[in-house]
Formats: sequence, structure tokens, C-alpha cells
Amino acid sequence: LIDNLIEAASIEAGRFKVNPKPTPLREIIFKAIGSVDPIVQKQGLKLVFIDPQKEISVLADQRRTSQALVNLLSNAIKHSPEGSTITVCHQVKDNTVQVEVFDEGQGIPKDQRSKLFNRFMTPISESDVDQLGMGLGLSVVKAIIEAQNGSVGYRDGEMAGAVFWFSLPLWEGDDA
Repeated sequence: LIDNLIEAASIEAGRFKVNPKPTPLREIIFKAIGSVDPIVQKQGLKLVFIDPQKEISVLADQRRTSQALVNLLSNAIKHSPEGSTITVCHQVKDNTVQVEVFDEGQGIPKDQRSKLFNRFMTPISESDVDQLGMGLGLSVVKAIIEAQNGSVGYRDGEMAGAVFWFSLPLWEGDDA
């Protein structure tokens, strides 16, 4: 929450900067998973990383991108029923890599999807009232990812739940 407040203030003041460098994608993912793992355990959830075991590097600011992924994972944790699984995976698409976070919650109501990445937007349903946040997390994710020439999005899960994703440029060089 504090990181999101600081980032939101930085974005608002026009001082928001990223420092993209060639970075192994696994480092970003493992750092984010390590940050949320204690909460996952406490909430009685399971977190799975589907790793194709192929070394992929992205052009990214490691700290900020990990923060963006932590925000997506935190939302998934907040909206997942006890005993469910949150899945992180990635896939290469053209010259980008898309990182996806799947949860088994209720998903996002259709009438709220167009505002998901706006500041101070918190999807509200009767079952989410005790899970309300500041509405900064997804807007910070969007700012971080778009500042690195990436994109963000949402889609419904195949069976249920939500899938939030972001894409970043692949790094094809050899100094990651």
C-alpha cells in the first residue's frame, strides 16, 4: 500500500521514471512470489508458477516490474476463496512476453471492466465489501508497464475467476 501511494504521488507529480535494463524474467517473477508467499500461506491458498524452463529476458525495470506483479498477485489473493489456486505463467508473443495471473475468484462484473485500471477504482460486489482497497494497485501496474513500452489487460478465466496480464518487450541481446 505504501509503495502504491508513493508511486501514485510520483505519477501525479510527473516524476515517475523507470530504468529498463535486460533482466531475466524469472528474477522478476521469483521476487514477486517471494514477497506474497507468506500471505498466500496465511490465506490458505496455493500459488503455482508454470515455468517453461526456457530462459527469457525482458527489457524492464526489475524493481518496479516486480512491484506491478506483486500488485496483481495481491489482488488475486484478496479475491480468491480459501483453498483455491493462483497461477502465474508467461508466454512469448511476437517480440514480447506476456505474464498472466489467474485466480479462481468471482471475476470482474462486465460493467466495471472498462474502469479497472483507473485510479481509485475498486470493483464492488456484495462479497467484496470486506476486501476493498484504495483503488491504486491496478493504476500503478498500468503506469509501470506502459512506461516500459508494455501493455496491461484483463479477461475472464476459462472456467471462472479473473486473468490479469501484462506484456513487456523481449530482450534478444546477450547481456541480461
